Amino acid sequence: MPFLHASLNAVTCAVTQLFTRKESPWNNSNPSGSKKPLLLAGLTATALLTTLSIYNKKIRNKTSYRSTLHSVHSHSDFPAQSLLASTTSSLSSPRLRNITLSSLFLTSLFRALGILPTKFRTGKNNFLTTTMFFYVSSWMIYYRFYVIESPHLNYVRTFYNVQICLRSRLSRKFYPFPFLTSTHSQTVLCTVLADSMWMLLRPLNWREESFKSWDGNTFTLDYYTPPSPTPKPPSTPILLLLYGIGGTRNDHYIKRLTLASESRGWRTVVFSYWRLDWMETRDLANALKRIKEKYPDAPISCVACSAGAHVLVPYLSKCGDSSPFVCCVSISGCLDFERTYKFVSATQNGSYRLMLNRCMRRCVSRHHERDINSTLTEEEKVGLESIKRADVMYDRHLGRCEGFMVDGEWMKKPKGLTEEEWWGAVTDIKNCVYPTPSHEPHYDNPARNMVKNIQTTLLMIHSRDDTMVSFNDAVDWEEVERNQHIISLQTNRGGHIGFHEWLGFLTGTSWAEAAALDFVSAVLETNAQTGFLLDVMERSKKSPKYRDQSIAELKPEVLAGFSSASGVSSSHLERDSSAENFMDAWQTAPHLGDSPQRRRSLSGGGGGIFF
Repeated sequence: MPFLHASLNAVTCAVTQLFTRKESPWNNSNPSGSKKPLLLAGLTATALLTTLSIYNKKIRNKTSYRSTLHSVHSHSDFPAQSLLASTTSSLSSPRLRNITLSSLFLTSLFRALGILPTKFRTGKNNFLTTTMFFYVSSWMIYYRFYVIESPHLNYVRTFYNVQICLRSRLSRKFYPFPFLTSTHSQTVLCTVLADSMWMLLRPLNWREESFKSWDGNTFTLDYYTPPSPTPKPPSTPILLLLYGIGGTRNDHYIKRLTLASESRGWRTVVFSYWRLDWMETRDLANALKRIKEKYPDAPISCVACSAGAHVLVPYLSKCGDSSPFVCCVSISGCLDFERTYKFVSATQNGSYRLMLNRCMRRCVSRHHERDINSTLTEEEKVGLESIKRADVMYDRHLGRCEGFMVDGEWMKKPKGLTEEEWWGAVTDIKNCVYPTPSHEPHYDNPARNMVKNIQTTLLMIHSRDDTMVSFNDAVDWEEVERNQHIISLQTNRGGHIGFHEWLGFLTGTSWAEAAALDFVSAVLETNAQTGFLLDVMERSKKSPKYRDQSIAELKPEVLAGFSSASGVSSSHLERDSSAENFMDAWQTAPHLGDSPQRRRSLSGGGGGIFF
């Protein structure tokens, strides 16, 4: 870094000296002979870039990742200069510096050689125009070769997974929005712009349906109702959406997924959960039970964003192979809140920690307002919401609940802290007791450790530059890669629930949302083909003329007759037509005999779903 700073100063000074040389070719394009503006511009650029580089280096050394990680539980608030540090970090980034210096160098070289067009050699502000031209050109070259990326697709190579990935085109390239490619731009700026656009557009209409959960509390399922609704058959595929921490159905990514799902002809439902217990699965189970009672023949898929994955993954792990979902998708999923908060607290940008604290405060307030069993007093509620650390706030919240989930089982709240120890988090955050000793079993087995038990087809989309959910800490990617039911899609850019492409972040879907819906569509299509083949097998078995013949012995025209008579629709399929059930039917079919097709499919494991 010292060498880079010295090089920066040397190059900038050289450019400044070039401005003032008498034999400089710049004098030809500056008839007035006034070199003062050029000298002032060079000195200003030198001072600005040098100051930003030195200041950013000092802040980076002062709040290093390792030192902050060790002291994450010993401070009450982040330094006020962290916000300024994040700004200077982006302004003094190597990318911006290199492109700026390249533009100045190319401008100097081309003007010295005299090979610029006439409109760049003459006229007012020709130097600025030329520099901006090379800056934009350099940026577009950088964007083409270093920003556009093909995602890393990882999965166990079963035949089923290969077909799903090919049909959903998961390997298509990601084109981040130009000039907004950094993680902060994708996470914050594009999100603010998207929310601003939705404020100008018409609001979405929802039809709320309430149901009672296991403890008597009321939850709602929000069905999207388009302005001009058309009747949909009861077997229409259903997409269930789970929002992130502190979210609602009005979040911009929920609205985009809703409209995109509606455009595909699906029925969209948002589960408005409010209970603040990351490991609680019975509320989601009751919501699915309510949906299945109303639409028993409809296949159900799910897309969970951020903390919504902390609700979805424990449920899938507990269900095993009896999950009612056809497939699920996790976008920037948070599977370990403790690790996530440590990561956010250890970064230079303290605004993300403030954002996480605010979201947790909203969750706590919403929980105790709607929980009929809550015994929290108004004074305790004010004290709980005033805690300046989200992890301690969550821990103290559990101390005021009747119980919490431990390894999928509800445990009655054991003896916790004394009143003095509980209020210690409000009065003295540095020296408070954390975590509560009786709450430790709740943290021992987070959703991060449950991915190995998932037996439902799951797509996990995550960015390596996620500023909120650490790519390396919040998800155990080794366990993900070993599970044949999970497909992971990883990018180098995208931020947290970002993945914004071009102008799509304003009204259309993001790259991750489009990939998620394409994945769901591919699973439904593959299951439709599987159900179609099962129907053909059933018809051939019932035919008296061909009952004793195997599929391999049937003539093409006979198979064509059975196929054209099949009435299986893609909208009638759910998990009963999955690869596992197809293999059971394939193995137990008495009319198949010991054909080569059967032996080949049996040797292919769970992927042998086609003839």
